[in-house]
Amino acid sequence: MVSKREVDDAYYRAVGWLIRQQEPDGSWLADFGFRHGPATSWPTAFVANRLPECLGPELFRARLFLRGTRNSHPFYGVGWGYNQHTPSDLDSTLEGLRAVGPVRGVDGCRFLGSRTRGGGFATYTHRDATMVYPGQSVRGWVNSHLEVAANVLMWARSWAGASSSGVDELVGATEDHILGFIRRYGYRAYWYHSPFAAAGLILKAFGRRHKQLPPILLPLAVADLDWETQHNPFICALAIEAAMIWDRVRYAAVIEHLARQLLKLQLTDGSWRPLLVLSVPYPDRCDPRWVQHINADYRQPVISVATVVAALQRLRGE
Repeated sequence: MVSKREVDDAYYRAVGWLIRQQEPDGSWLADFGFRHGPATSWPTAFVANRLPECLGPELFRARLFLRGTRNSHPFYGVGWGYNQHTPSDLDSTLEGLRAVGPVRGVDGCRFLGSRTRGGGFATYTHRDATMVYPGQSVRGWVNSHLEVAANVLMWARSWAGASSSGVDELVGATEDHILGFIRRYGYRAYWYHSPFAAAGLILKAFGRRHKQLPPILLPLAVADLDWETQHNPFICALAIEAAMIWDRVRYAAVIEHLARQLLKLQLTDGSWRPLLVLSVPYPDRCDPRWVQHINADYRQPVISVATVVAALQRLRGE
């Protein structure tokens, strides 16, 4: 059995690594090799949302950075983008709102009004996508993305969103959209190609209401786990969270094995190998099969390590 001491040790080493990667201005960077330069706002909010609240000074600096980089937005009220040189996108905006807390003028009604025709949520509005890709078709960016819908649910259920108007209607409409999508296509996210990564995101968003969802199809036998789930720290971490939320008793052997894998794969500096591959839509494609694959941990694995930290926190809570 993986001991609590082993999990604690891996957790504190990983948190320490993330603290050391924080920039002097309070941000965290993720370089995807895009022409727009490194991402700043999205990774800063992403990491901050997965760190423990006891890290007061580090989170305070991150929130100061995010408050200083937010923009006004006609649909969202306020917004954050990939970085300060790009228009706001909904995914970055939701991560930013969860990180900084309540913002005046932002409520559930705004996000209800930003849904696509199918009831989902796109990464960009058509106006913003056109600014990022001038002169190109932007269908791939303005169609529904499952992970953005999951982020809408997480914001709506957070302390930041729970008190705003329109939240109950937003939660109901978003749950219905996600359920309809998964029943038709399965756990297939846009950015993360692994179905177990998608399942982890969706189950975390649904919380205690996750039994409405179809089964996650994660094997119950360790021998049936694929190589990537066992060796890619990002996918391994989300698979652990999916298994623990769905049925921690039935998945006890798988959870134990994947936890042991995470500890074994941790590097001496507290991080993990940069293996996170994101599927980025070509601008003129809306079918998730037509994507370009990029290493989201191109420079340093802040996204993977923050995701593992969240899984380790869940394991520590056992």
